[in-house]
Amino acid sequence: MTDELTEAKARLARSREKFHTLTMALARTLGEGIVLCAMDGKVVQANQAYQDMLGYSLKELRKKTYQELTPAKWRDLEDKLREEQIMKRGWCEVYEKEYVRKDGGVFPVRTQAWLVRDEGGRPLYLLGIFRDISGEAGL
Repeated sequence: MTDELTEAKARLARSREKFHTLTMALARTLGEGIVLCAMDGKVVQANQAYQDMLGYSLKELRKKTYQELTPAKWRDLEDKLREEQIMKRGWCEVYEKEYVRKDGGVFPVRTQAWLVRDEGGRPLYLLGIFRDISGEAGL
């Protein structure tokens, strides 16, 4: 049983590495912020565009949840999208909300999120892609 567990952990590690490589390559190409959060909302990984957008280092972000980075007025909408779209079908429609920068400034973003599952189909992460739309008409 120990060999099976060791192999399963190795497969998961390889899968996570491939996923990380793909999402970070995509982020460099698109120039958009990408964040990977644990199911409790805790930031696990974020590309440089996301870090720059919010003004936090990756080390600082890993101490935050996406809920802490979101103004309270958007949390009910996000909870609803998470339960009704992401958890049911694996992704949500594109929507707009606001984020709070490290300096306290609030800015609008356009975002979409996906559910990342492990090899057994269990929810593992939430993946979000963000674009700062401060210069666009929105919200």
